[in-house]
Amino acid sequence: MIDFGTRITELKTMKAKAKKEFLEGIVSKATVISAPDNRYTCTIHFRLPYVQDKLLKVIGAKKTAKGARFTVQDGKDTITAQLHLPFMKRRRRQKS
Repeated sequence: MIDFGTRITELKTMKAKAKKEFLEGIVSKATVISAPDNRYTCTIHFRLPYVQDKLLKVIGAKKTAKGARFTVQDGKDTITAQLHLPFMKRRRRQKS
């Protein structure tokens, strides 16, 4: 089984179709709301609570062959970002 961090690193060399399939597996929905002055609010909804999750060492747990025992504290399943895109002039289509 490939761990999540390795999979993210592999995205740099993946083809577009493989990237799309990967994202469809972890993202359930993405919404973008536009506001005046080229500002946007982007919200991504993940299938699992990845956002701000934490790896916690279990206090008092005995060491195993692989090291100390850990547990994952769930994070949130959404993240929201405010984006500002610089003004871009649209090109007018030339009449044929």
